[in-house]
Amino acid sequence: MNDLIKAELFRLRHSGNTMTGMIFIGLLATVMQFVGNEGMHIDVITYFDHVTVGVVIVICGVVGLVSNTFNNRLINHEIMKGTPPMQTILCRIIVSSACVTILYYIPTVILLTIFDREKLHLPMLVLLFICLIKLTAAAQALCIFFKDGCGIMVFLFAFAFESMPLVIIQNFTPFDATAAASWLTSTQLLMLGSVNNVELEQISMPLDTSYLELKIIVSSIVLVAAMTAAAYKSLKSKWAIQIISPM
Repeated sequence: MNDLIKAELFRLRHSGNTMTGMIFIGLLATVMQFVGNEGMHIDVITYFDHVTVGVVIVICGVVGLVSNTFNNRLINHEIMKGTPPMQTILCRIIVSSACVTILYYIPTVILLTIFDREKLHLPMLVLLFICLIKLTAAAQALCIFFKDGCGIMVFLFAFAFESMPLVIIQNFTPFDATAAASWLTSTQLLMLGSVNNVELEQISMPLDTSYLELKIIVSSIVLVAAMTAAAYKSLKSKWAIQIISPM
């Protein structure tokens, strides 16, 4: 496993401008999440109002670059060498998570600590980190499942519209989707900031913030386990799934 991680980091450092691109993506994500209608404001409220912007930018960029392994077929060397599929999956998840943490999470926490320390809480930061790693691992596993960096587009679509069915159910049917919505990562990120800083009435449906910590932890375990299992099955069974047809 250590050799795989070292090899992947070596590839990223010596693959043209890959590392430069990752640094730029991390900087862009960090800056854009603090930009609102009235300009740039580095504070907790602005951050959680636009947290999904930064999260989507950094995860799509980093995971897409790491998943380039499948596009240029370097992964075939690992397969022919007899590397266990689970090691291949965990290696990419660890590398992607480390890059997202270093390039996005740490700079964000540093900026919030400097400019708005009073509204920061350690449990909030820990739960934010768990959500970030959950999304990164899910996105990476999805790219491995499709064996293509373009799998990140599937992740982007799923993340952007994951709450849409529940919003429709809540507003156009007699059923109450409040409890189910609080298990989705996009709403969990909003609730994480809303618990202390933002009014929940600003969103399109009411949310149940009870046991938020437990919901974040349990949903993270379930999602990462399910996506990792799917990626493992795809590699183990040598599924050939193409999002974009070759020219």
